[in-house]
Amino acid sequence: MPSQDQIREDAQRRVAFLSALYDRERDGQSPHLGQLAEDLGLDPNDPSIHRLSKDLRDANLIAGTGVFGGGIPRPRLTEAGKQTVMRSLAPADAVNPSRGSTNATISGITMGDGNTVSFMQNSPGGSQETTLMPFMQRRVLAWLDDVDKRAPKHHFTSSQDLADIQELSAELRTEVNGEARQGRVRELTQHIVGILSAASASLVSNGLVEAGQALLQHLG
Repeated sequence: MPSQDQIREDAQRRVAFLSALYDRERDGQSPHLGQLAEDLGLDPNDPSIHRLSKDLRDANLIAGTGVFGGGIPRPRLTEAGKQTVMRSLAPADAVNPSRGSTNATISGITMGDGNTVSFMQNSPGGSQETTLMPFMQRRVLAWLDDVDKRAPKHHFTSSQDLADIQELSAELRTEVNGEARQGRVRELTQHIVGILSAASASLVSNGLVEAGQALLQHLG
């Protein structure tokens, strides 16, 4: 019987694959399996991505014709797969970021047979080692573009809040375009969401907060 950790890791690796496929399909692409492997930080020919694609097709989360030894070369999301992604994007009720808070533990995504995409035990001073997956880097940058574009229109409690947002956004952008350390990316995102959450309520700021919480859901 699989352990709770194995069950959790299996669910995480499925959602990571489906989320990467969802992002590409939303952009009008029909990606091949090798591209999705790269989105997850794997070699395009890694056998674990082939097995994962077959598992997801068997679960009716993706569709496509399989190739012997090569997985599902051109997977596409089924309706059940889309719903799985939508549920994963919904901010968890438990997410309540605040300035200065720290995240005790972050677990990553293991693709099986020792092929680890992302794994870390996050503790103060030890949370900077894991590289963010490429598809998550794109998501963070897209959210930052939105924050940088719309945050100046908010009515913050103080001018310092806006200055803090701009400074944190610049640092986060540098991090994602550089080493993209998952712990640091999450920490900076959490600080920004905390400031936005404390700002005067508006439809725009609420949208940014919800999107940021969804990122934290994936990052954590």
